[in-house]
Amino acid sequence: MEEAIEWVLSGGCIVYPTSTLPALGCIPDSNALDRLYEIKGRNSGAPVSLGVVSLSQASEIVHAPDDVNEILDVFPEGSLTIILRAKNEMDSRLGGNKVAVRVVSNRTAKELLSKTGPLTATSANISGQEPLLDCVEAAESLRRTEESIVGVDGVCEGGPPSTLIAWHTVCESPESLSIEVIREGKGKFGGSFVMVEEQDLKQWRDAGHVARRTLEGIKGEIVEGKEWSEVIDSAERFIRRHGGKAAFPVTISVNEMAAHYTSNTELTPPEGFEGEMIFQKGDLVKLDVGVHIKGALGDNALTVEVGNGGEHTEQIRAAREARDAAIEKMHPGTPWHVVGEAAQQASIDAGFEPIRNLSGHKMERWNLHSGVSIPMFACGPNNPGYKGEVEAGGVYAIEPFNTTGKKWDD
Repeated sequence: MEEAIEWVLSGGCIVYPTSTLPALGCIPDSNALDRLYEIKGRNSGAPVSLGVVSLSQASEIVHAPDDVNEILDVFPEGSLTIILRAKNEMDSRLGGNKVAVRVVSNRTAKELLSKTGPLTATSANISGQEPLLDCVEAAESLRRTEESIVGVDGVCEGGPPSTLIAWHTVCESPESLSIEVIREGKGKFGGSFVMVEEQDLKQWRDAGHVARRTLEGIKGEIVEGKEWSEVIDSAERFIRRHGGKAAFPVTISVNEMAAHYTSNTELTPPEGFEGEMIFQKGDLVKLDVGVHIKGALGDNALTVEVGNGGEHTEQIRAAREARDAAIEKMHPGTPWHVVGEAAQQASIDAGFEPIRNLSGHKMERWNLHSGVSIPMFACGPNNPGYKGEVEAGGVYAIEPFNTTGKKWDD
């Protein structure tokens, strides 16, 4: 191994074992990456990942929220590669400002990376060709030039590659929770998180309880003269005090804004909004909070009228009735269009129109929007965007939106 360490630190390429396939490693240096891409025949527009010995080592180059550790604890060691925001712009072949890192599990790889620091972890094969499992043989197969490639002794298990996920940030906050599965591999998302065990179910319930208590505890702060940002900060503190973490930044939307406005770091008003971000009497305010406990999610919202003058009472009630009507249809096997029809009918009966381009959604652990949208209007049985049905064990957010139908003055 000493030969490999000396070679790779001098800018050369080596092949080392992982829990899946042999990895072609070089230091994250421009010249070393030139050699690696030439050896693999890889398109320079396709970034490669970095292998690390621990999340602590990764945190030297990327923002690594505490929640990442919780994800790694759930999955088999070495089965995930996670795209995280870089602390400083890196070579575009490493992803630029978003770098994929993999905490290795192979004992030899751990020993190697503890001495070299992060190394690339792309598969040790010519792009498009099947990889070999023996690291020394893989190194021999890549010697297309006179330059040496050192192979570290080791034979890999093979099988599927690591699962590649992206940890998206919201408003440039490295603490926000939004995960996208880019490549399904050894670490299985989705079905592995169906609520089947009591402890798992308890975490989902606890997240929902914290979200509900947050809304109840904070709604009294939505008063005339108060800044929106004060309520946002207060809600996020409430979540932390009660044992949860914010699954997304708390959002406040006022009057014609339907949903999802989040203040940016400059606290500037949303596009089209005139005036200061201070609550006025008669404002129709939507407060949306997300909570997670070890990735189990609660996504709750409420609507209030500042001053309780009664101007928006019927509209608020209509939204609740649409929610309840949809929930009544949430039985395994119910088609989504039936759920949407129930929500729409409740809105129309109350004198309001459903907003059609906003919907509910399915949730999975660590994945707030897991690919299933739930219509809150009568979409019909043949709408391609809402195929499918309610599944037993699924976790869903029911989110009806309604409108008076009045349009902006041009």
